[in-house]
Amino acid sequence: MIVTKQISSSVVFAATFVLLLLCLLGCEVWAQFEPNRECFCKLQGIIDDCRCTAESIDDFNNYEVFPILQKLLTRDFFRFYK
Repeated sequence: MIVTKQISSSVVFAATFVLLLLCLLGCEVWAQFEPNRECFCKLQGIIDDCRCTAESIDDFNNYEVFPILQKLLTRDFFRFYK
């Protein structure tokens, strides 16, 4: 004996809307991490909490940390999270 239920149109509409929203947000996040793209927007000026500038931290993130993270993300452990 097979039991079937009818799903109301409002539930289908809500589920479709949520899936569409998740797809759009996923595309936005994925676009931020394209290869050869710098990590963050360009900030300028001195940082009050330490003796460095926003440019020096930005350079460190883009040229030291970001390539290491990209290599790490190509490892087998992270293949399920892409």
